[in-house]
Amino acid sequence: MKSLTLVAGWACLLFAPAVSAQEVSPERASIVVTGTGRAEAPPDLFTVTAGIEGRGVDQVAALQALASRQRVVMEGLGRLEGLTSTEVTTDGAGIESISDPECGNSDYSPETCPIVGYSASMTVRLVGSPVQRAGDALSLAGELGARDARVVRIHLSDNSDLREAANRAAFADARRQADLLASAAGQRVVRTVRIATPDARSMASSSDALADIVDFEPRVRPVAPLVFAPPPTEFVTHLTVTFEIE
Repeated sequence: MKSLTLVAGWACLLFAPAVSAQEVSPERASIVVTGTGRAEAPPDLFTVTAGIEGRGVDQVAALQALASRQRVVMEGLGRLEGLTSTEVTTDGAGIESISDPECGNSDYSPETCPIVGYSASMTVRLVGSPVQRAGDALSLAGELGARDARVVRIHLSDNSDLREAANRAAFADARRQADLLASAAGQRVVRTVRIATPDARSMASSSDALADIVDFEPRVRPVAPLVFAPPPTEFVTHLTVTFEIE
């Protein structure tokens, strides 16, 4: 019986290390780097906004005056000379009372500060191309009686090609860094293990949903044309890439 016990004990000692060794899987060496890619393209759309107003002794008169101004401004912007695409929309409509200016800003009570009229207003938005006509659109809006006209956006109608180019540049940058690090360690890059996007930001964006396409003839030329030369749209992306090395 003692001899059997000793044999069993030796068997346990011999086989135990072998089982433990099989459970350990050595990790493959890898490098994790973050590459940055940039791509530029000229923008092809601009957005100009302008406020329009109509005034009257009552609300109906104010709305009628606004409708008349709206027609003039929208038709005029839609006929701007040199545009290859034109979309005009409106939003932000409202109406408010106008108090007697003699009241100042301290008393808004109808009993002590009578209402002398009404003002109806809205915002007109023009999205068009090419972007070089944005300055002319701004000038024409003012000539047609709009107020606070401004170029609020310069963008690309489709930035998918720009995004793809930036991603390719980011991966190439990551691979370049990985090759340098692996070479410094006396190794080489074997394959790509993982690609992630820890951060992505774009200075380009898709165009807004628009309606009320306006197309009138003949075309209109502003009295005071403005030269508009916007910078290119830039897309920047970051890729975190894991490379296996050996």
